[in-house]
Amino acid sequence: MQNCDLITKKLVPLFIFNWGEKWIIGLILQKNSQHMQKTISIAAMAGIIAVLAIPASSAFAATTPTFGMLYYEGEIVKTVIPPSEAKKGLDDLYAVTNGIEGQLAIAAVAPGDKDYHGGQWTVSEVTFNDDIEPYSLTSEESVLDAEAAGDITITRDVAAFLCPIQR
Repeated sequence: MQNCDLITKKLVPLFIFNWGEKWIIGLILQKNSQHMQKTISIAAMAGIIAVLAIPASSAFAATTPTFGMLYYEGEIVKTVIPPSEAKKGLDDLYAVTNGIEGQLAIAAVAPGDKDYHGGQWTVSEVTFNDDIEPYSLTSEESVLDAEAAGDITITRDVAAFLCPIQR
């Protein structure tokens, strides 16, 4: 009755750490055997390495651009789910092709705006002109101002996808 044995074993926390806004808890079954003690030791070392390798500060996570983040009106917002294909986009999204390091895409609308269609994005490519030193673009207004100043070229409607965001 090995299934019953699994039920009676105790769960022991192996590691707990904060990753951005999420708490990660690793659990392992406790068993008195030399093999299991080696497994626990190896898993504990892996957990410690993971804690040291991953920034635990949510402040750091909020200021380091990563996948699933973009700008809206100068603030970083997050996507809700991975993107999926869409036949047609309704919400403007600007993707900078040659911007500064860490430049995120820029959303024109977000939840709460009357023109937000749930993240049905139509993508426009933003490219800094050759004679312009790239600078940070963090809102649709800054993109349109840069276009008016002649700093960038916008190629509209290059792609469409669905990906809701949250403020």
